[in-house]
Amino acid sequence: MIRWTRVLEAEHRRRVAEDTRAAERARIARELHDVVTHHVTGAASSRQ
Repeated sequence: MIRWTRVLEAEHRRRVAEDTRAAERARIARELHDVVTHHVTGAASSRQ
């Protein structure tokens, strides 16, 4: 019983870590998208 509980706890920690990494990757992707869009818009505006 204790061993099974440890297995479940380890699986839970793995899922939490995976979800945390996915959220951080999504946050970085959004930020990168915003920065690139800002620079491309600025470059396009300055050429007109």
